[in-house]
Amino acid sequence: RATAVARRAQRRRRAAKASAISPGSISAQPAGSGGGIWGWGGVTIDPTVAAGAGGIYTATGNSFEGTGQTPKYAETIVNLTPDLKRVVSADSPVLAAGDNDYGSSPTLFAPTGCTGKFIAVKNKSGLLVLEGINAAGGLKQAQTIQIGKVLTRQTENGKFRGTMAWNPATQQLLLTTVQNGPDPYKHGLIALQFNPKCKAPYLSLA
Repeated sequence: RATAVARRAQRRRRAAKASAISPGSISAQPAGSGGGIWGWGGVTIDPTVAAGAGGIYTATGNSFEGTGQTPKYAETIVNLTPDLKRVVSADSPVLAAGDNDYGSSPTLFAPTGCTGKFIAVKNKSGLLVLEGINAAGGLKQAQTIQIGKVLTRQTENGKFRGTMAWNPATQQLLLTTVQNGPDPYKHGLIALQFNPKCKAPYLSLA
């Protein structure tokens, strides 16, 4: 009986702690429209990060306002605080003009031998973007690889998207693409090997 009472008290404390977090929201483009999340897996959550270092990772689509399609946090990889009230860090390589959404949810992984973690994200332009994450939650571009088909027109709809997976046993990032890209990348399942020395280039074809 005493154990059951203690368990109920513990559940109440957890519920009170959870309710103390006031949920918020952040718009990728507050002044206009667009900047949505197209990754089928939604956001990626890392519950192990230190307080203030974020841990909610997502990637956004293009915006329809202003002179370009990438203002504010549109077409960007973003690290948010758990209450969604603050952007800890945001980064993206310069993308070609056009509708170049990030079409996948970030894949989070911690390679053996590295002190930090990484996230990989597909961009519809055929570009695989690898970002390093430091202890404070900062994002920094580590590598880009043109795996999908290179888009030759702004109106062309890129098909390099979808969920990826990290295999800790083989230290490989696994992904698929429905179109042939630049050699040696062909349509189908692709395995990218992480560099055991944890230095650039980090990923290469297995």
